[in-house]
Amino acid sequence: MSIHAAKPDGRPSGGPSGPGGRRTLLVRVGLLVALLGAVAVAIAGLIPGSTQRLERASTGGVVTAILAEALACAAYADLFHTIFSGGRWRLSPLRSVQVGLAELAAFVVVPTGIGGPALRVWALLRSGLPFAAIVERSVVHAAVLNLPFAVAAAVLGVTVVTGLGPGHASTLVALAPLALIIVLTALALLMARYLRADAVPPGPGWQRFGHDAADAIPGGIRQIPAALRSPRRLAGGLVYWAGDCGVLILTFAALGGSPPLGTIVLAYLLGQLGNALPLPGGIGGVEPLMLGVLSSSGVDLGLGGAAVLLYRIISLGLQTLLGTIAVLSLTPALTTERSAGEEGAGAISSGSAEGAPGTPSVPEPTTR
Repeated sequence: MSIHAAKPDGRPSGGPSGPGGRRTLLVRVGLLVALLGAVAVAIAGLIPGSTQRLERASTGGVVTAILAEALACAAYADLFHTIFSGGRWRLSPLRSVQVGLAELAAFVVVPTGIGGPALRVWALLRSGLPFAAIVERSVVHAAVLNLPFAVAAAVLGVTVVTGLGPGHASTLVALAPLALIIVLTALALLMARYLRADAVPPGPGWQRFGHDAADAIPGGIRQIPAALRSPRRLAGGLVYWAGDCGVLILTFAALGGSPPLGTIVLAYLLGQLGNALPLPGGIGGVEPLMLGVLSSSGVDLGLGGAAVLLYRIISLGLQTLLGTIAVLSLTPALTTERSAGEEGAGAISSGSAEGAPGTPSVPEPTTR
């Protein structure tokens, strides 16, 4: 998925629509499946006992894990709606679900997760949301979504290093989330203070996008404290991470194992660092990190390998499946709206600054 330049009226000129875009998506999904299959073969061949564990997996436990992942996806879609729909621009709930789930799939199938933000920008521009508003709300979305993960990973990492918490991991891996939080917080404060739109002269194409982003990012950073006071938004981020982590916990139960809960959570949190590698879905990066934490913490290697593999199949599989369905329903809808000259019809509507009744609104973007 890629961001495409807007036409003079502010509308994007292309995107992942049409047969070519759908073929690209399906090719990426096929690559993801192949990589996951290679990891499964490697785990089965290199870790004794993992195949036998998977063969004896409880059907009820696997179904429960799938439901937990579905809950995580629903929480992500709801958080997306509460952030991107409100104030002057309101997304329909259906469009929020389409873009939110499609974004999850793009995070998975495109290396380093860059496909998620790219698809978001493309779809919301096509739906009628201005680029500056998308940037502001994306900043808020990133902060609210990742806060539960960042705090939990940092706290558990520090307790592991000090010997006060569950599980074991190398000092470098355990402290990586805390270092990331410090760097990102410092960067956000510097951007809020010093980034100015006049540093990027407005112009056609990408120059205008750069100017609008430089104008909008500080505004989005300043909106984060207000967004974090919304219980619904905080719950969305928390339920997303808890649901996805719950899948790993439930896979252990489905395989008949019961390592300490804190150890499983630690392995999950630190394993997510593997998503930063340039691999679709972090496949080949997440699994070794998780297994390293689990095995160093005394978990049977066969049990740990089977649980991690089953978790990855359920988590990546369901996100990709739901997201692909969302993309295949989203792109024709956007194309129809565009061809009818009604971009955003049924998706974005004008509203008062207060937002829709009962829906926390995002402060209006400070566009110029």
